[in-house]
This record gives sequence, C-alpha cells and structure tokens, in this order.
Amino acid sequence: MPRATSVPKSWASSGVDVHLNLDLATRPRQGLEESLREAIRGGRLPVGTRLPSSRALAADYRRPARDLPRVTAIALVVVGVLYLGVAAVSLLVLGPATGSTEAPLAELLAIGIGGEVRVLTAVAAVLLTFGAMNAYFAGAAKLGAALGRDGALPPWFARGSSAGEVPRRSLAVVSGMASAALAVVAVAGVGPRASVLLTTGSLVLVYVLGTAAAIRLLPRDTWSRRAAIVAFAAVVVLLLMTGLYLLWTLAIALAAVAYERRRRARSLSDADDPRTHAERAILEREYQR
Repeated sequence: MPRATSVPKSWASSGVDVHLNLDLATRPRQGLEESLREAIRGGRLPVGTRLPSSRALAADYRRPARDLPRVTAIALVVVGVLYLGVAAVSLLVLGPATGSTEAPLAELLAIGIGGEVRVLTAVAAVLLTFGAMNAYFAGAAKLGAALGRDGALPPWFARGSSAGEVPRRSLAVVSGMASAALAVVAVAGVGPRASVLLTTGSLVLVYVLGTAAAIRLLPRDTWSRRAAIVAFAAVVVLLLMTGLYLLWTLAIALAAVAYERRRRARSLSDADDPRTHAERAILEREYQR
C-alpha cells in the first residue's frame, strides 16, 4: 500500500471522484455545503482536499472574471454580424438562386468584381479553413487532456492539461482520428453534403445538452434562463432536421456515458476497500498536523 505523505495538492492528482447532488430548491451555498459534508462523512472526499476551480479555462486568462464574458460577447457579435451580412447580401443579390448556388460568396464576388475570382475565393476559403481547424484541434486536444485529468478519459491523456502546457498525447490522438476520418471520406467518396451533415450531427447534440444544462442550472424567472429556453427550442428543431446523421454522435455519447458509469462504480467499490480507508486515515492525520 503506498503511503501518503501529504494532503493532495490538486483535485487532478488526488485521484478523488466526487459527484455532488445539489438541491436546486435550496440556496446554492447551503446546498453545496451540505453536499460537501455528505461527501466527507461518506468517505468520498478526504479531509483537506482542495476543490477544483469552476472554470478550467480561468487559469489561461489574466483576469477571467472580466476577460471571459468580454471575449464571449465579442465573438458572438462579430460572428453573428458576419453571418447575417453574408446571408442578407446573398438573398438580395442572387435572389431565388441562392439556394441552388454551390458557392454563393464566389458568385457575389464574380458579380461585384468580375473576372475569374472563384480561384481567389477558393484560396481564401482554404486559408480560413486552416485557421478554424487549428482552433478546433487545439480546443479538442485541450479538452481531451482535461477529461483525462478529471477521470472522464483514461489518465494517460491528462499530461498537458495545466495552463501553459501542450497536450501532446491528446493532440496526437485527435490528429490520428482526424487523419483516419479523412482517409475514410476520401476512399468512400463521401460528398460535401454528407460531410456537412455528419459534422452538424456532432455539433447539434452538444448544443442541445449545453442549453438543457443551462435551463436546469440558471435561476428561474431570469432573462438568462429565458434565452436558454429559446436556444434549446431552436437547437431541438435543428436536431430533428439532422436525421440519421445524428446516430454516430449518439453512439459516441452512449459509449461515454457507459465509460463514466463504469468508472464511477469502480471508484465506489474502491472506496469500500479497507486499504482505501487506511489511506484516508493517514491523510486525515497529515492534515491535522
């Protein structure tokens, strides 16, 4: 049995798995205190364990309380204005042909500038795609490392989850999976329509779960919760329109839920192990010192 020499310095390194059931009918602070007390009394949370930050990204910002809302609002406004502007100009200029045009932006440039601008449009699209993919790869790699750190993925992924570190293992897995998917699409001859719908199927499920969580967590009778309800209704419609292309995303989600339940059951069984109780007693003695 390994001997613990000090109180765990972080949630990630402590090996603790605690899921708190909060009563939303009570005050949040009171419910959190009661849940933490139950976790300590039940032996799931060793005395002296430091709780994690509620925002994993906070460490990457100098002033997260100010910067996170600000960058989110700027991104929403800029992207929303650009999308609405392109859609409005396309409808006004191309009219009914907008729906049947494969590249509306290229057609707009051809009408406005003239000449063979479609090649330039294609080059610009490729460059923009590289920028977006770079952001997606970085975000997915960081997410994989964070999930490994928090136990939702095997601990092997956890390296690089701290602020300023590079999640090389997670990035290698993401890159390998992306390369394999690209090879399958190229060999099978999957067209752009199916590729777009497959991507939409993966994104829309995240939107549905995120907005549903917002409805459950946000305080009642607030504009934030009303906005979450409107967003949830909109993404549910998009979910229904995705159709069969949603199945592969559902399969991945079900596999993730099964893995999480198996990991939680294993953690609970380990908590009943006499060796675990002995280690907890050592932690408590170290903390009392």
